[in-house]
Amino acid sequence: MSSNTNEIYGVFTLERQDLVDLSARIAQCVPKGFLKDKDKPVVIAVDGSVRCGKKIVADYGRAAVLDAVHEDIAYPTYISPPEEPVPLTRFQKIKNFCRSIIAKEPEVETEPEAVFDGLAVMSNGKSLDCRGVGEYDEYVSSNIESDKIDISFINMAWGSGYSFGNEYDVEKCYQKHIDQRQAGGLIYAHNVNLSNVLPDIEIKLERGTGHSCLNGQARSCRDVGHALVLAVGGGDSEDFEEWGRFVSVQFNNAALNADGAMLKMLKDEFGFCALKDIPVKLMHAPELQGANLPDGDGRINIKDFPLIKKHTAYLHAARRHNDECEKAGEQDSFELVVNTPRTSCLQKASM
Repeated sequence: MSSNTNEIYGVFTLERQDLVDLSARIAQCVPKGFLKDKDKPVVIAVDGSVRCGKKIVADYGRAAVLDAVHEDIAYPTYISPPEEPVPLTRFQKIKNFCRSIIAKEPEVETEPEAVFDGLAVMSNGKSLDCRGVGEYDEYVSSNIESDKIDISFINMAWGSGYSFGNEYDVEKCYQKHIDQRQAGGLIYAHNVNLSNVLPDIEIKLERGTGHSCLNGQARSCRDVGHALVLAVGGGDSEDFEEWGRFVSVQFNNAALNADGAMLKMLKDEFGFCALKDIPVKLMHAPELQGANLPDGDGRINIKDFPLIKKHTAYLHAARRHNDECEKAGEQDSFELVVNTPRTSCLQKASM
């Protein structure tokens, strides 16, 4: 693994589709050569606040790499072992006894294992081998240009319910997940905070208010809605509650961005900028800012606001409209409309 770039990049998003598009492009920008080594899968750690849509990153990143449709992917039904051990049959006892005689080893009685098979599904004309337990530990593999690629996902927060059984020791849990993989590719690890695991890429999704992420690390933006209100120049932070997010990306493996392609994509296609260049008052909760803010009313220069690019024209229009209404002493403002086509993310509405 190459050295840490020590640089974090961030952007604000407004719609669920923003996260879908971003997740796909990040996965597609991982150089193909990094996906071939079974012993060194590319690890993408995903963390953030509660109910912020973290699973979108794995679902649509995986679909992009495998050229599959996310909705086609399904996982087999897991038949858990019975709570009470099932007694060995007479035949199994005889077989174990014979094995112990032949191998000259003590007889070891093992219980029948639970039934857990993979599930083959078709998507975009290709076969996908789907294994694991959905939302807990997932493994999807397929052949890409004659190479088998395995894209896996694990949520480290559960501790139980995995296809490999319950494991509350986080290091053992992570290792068991690694052992289930069949080829090189990607690992999406949610809520991972291991001292001996340095992810190649770290992605954080933050919504609403708060001081820390689920894995205990400090958030970058303490109040996402407040930051968006500062940019728009009016409205209520609750208007941005459903899909307003601050997304940060950090490269811990500089080799993944050796030619600058991934960082260029983040900046040119999505409007990311370095975290250190984002105005501090955008990232702190309003109660931490005090009364002595620049710009008088606390609003920011719209050019300093890192919003995902497809929404910038509407953000500029909203800011101009709200500024004009304020000068005229009117209350009319732009309202955020979530989950809408790109051309109507922000629309004029009477408040």
